[in-house]
Amino acid sequence: RCVQETALSINNQKMLLTAQTFVGVIRGLETFSQLVYHQNSNQKQGANSKQIFSYYIPQVPIHIEDKPKYRHRGLLLDSARNFLEVDTIKRTLDAMMYSRLNVLHWHISDDDAFRIQSKAFPGLNHPQFPFYTDNEVKSIVSYAKERGIRVIAELDQPAHTFSWKRDANIGKFVIHAPHQFQHISTGLLDPTQKEVYEIISTLLKESQELFPDKYIHLGGDEADFKIWDRNPSVKELMKRMEVKNYEQLQVLYTKIVRRILDLQNPKAVPIYWSNNATLFMKYNKGDVVQWWGDNNELPEIMDQYKEQIFIISSYDYYYLDCGLGDHQGRNSWCNPFLVWKKIYSAEIPQNLRILGAEACMWGETVDDDIIDGKIWPRASVLGETFWSHTKEQIVGKVARRLAAHTLRLKARGIRATPITTSYCIRNIKECFQKETF
Repeated sequence: RCVQETALSINNQKMLLTAQTFVGVIRGLETFSQLVYHQNSNQKQGANSKQIFSYYIPQVPIHIEDKPKYRHRGLLLDSARNFLEVDTIKRTLDAMMYSRLNVLHWHISDDDAFRIQSKAFPGLNHPQFPFYTDNEVKSIVSYAKERGIRVIAELDQPAHTFSWKRDANIGKFVIHAPHQFQHISTGLLDPTQKEVYEIISTLLKESQELFPDKYIHLGGDEADFKIWDRNPSVKELMKRMEVKNYEQLQVLYTKIVRRILDLQNPKAVPIYWSNNATLFMKYNKGDVVQWWGDNNELPEIMDQYKEQIFIISSYDYYYLDCGLGDHQGRNSWCNPFLVWKKIYSAEIPQNLRILGAEACMWGETVDDDIIDGKIWPRASVLGETFWSHTKEQIVGKVARRLAAHTLRLKARGIRATPITTSYCIRNIKECFQKETF
């Protein structure tokens, strides 16, 4: 049975919630809370009046048997670019629980900063760039677990490692050059040095001590081969090992890191980024590919990787930063801004090798002050479409549910963005008429 499966029965006398696991109880209680309505009224007592709060569940009796269609419904949170306070992350976890999302993918290192405490390489934690202590990480993981949410850490490498240069013991193994896309310095680990693999082994061990989930994200995207091309030691290694090109070199590097992970934890399952630029990569059977390319290309990619599992993060439907602009005040590389109807309309291939999906909140232009409104309620749409076994075709019905959920999020302290005007919330049929997806 699905660990998130619940059964809920309500009549005029009682409510009965049945679940096999703690997570199932969490999901069932959230369902129950969303069935409860409240209304306020004033009751006169002589010259005075007092406000009465009434709570009720309409249309009882109700019986609901519920379980998710996909077991991985995630949100990527990027605190490497702009540091996010612990309270912000915990508030995000609350909103995830309210929205049936159950995986926090935590992007904790990038060219900008390395955000978790490293005892082996303290230089990674530069005083100019805040980081999370072990106790703070453990408190976040524990807080998530209490809400039925797993936390997966991403150790992004071999690219996106310029921040690693801040540690004296690691810096000499990071080759760097101006980034051809973002025009900031980017790092790429030197695969010719055995010390690199010892460093990776140590960081993986530290990470797994903090994040007990069996899945670990190993990055693997946007390796700028021009950086390797300018390094003589890399060329010498390729010649000696008869490696024909830099694509084969990254495959070799990834294979070694995968072996390190296997030796440390045979039960660990790696996740790798994938798009059209990395289709040369080779993965082990059962590895997880997180696709961030065009959504319409996903079936073809799944046909190429027949032994791998997939997480869908297609940028054209699930990148919440699209349309927000970049860190240099230019237009985003992906446009336009993804409205909630666009996210809901995504075609999801019917394939048993799809683990689920993640909405991605990349952090170049978001911080503690505005992140709620950039994520919510748009990420809630992913929660619905990857939980529900049926997909609504009437736009107005989805708008009604999402508007109600937005108000619920706001009442619970989440600074969600309205999906429409207050007039349209009260006049859904008029505003959306007979529009369909």
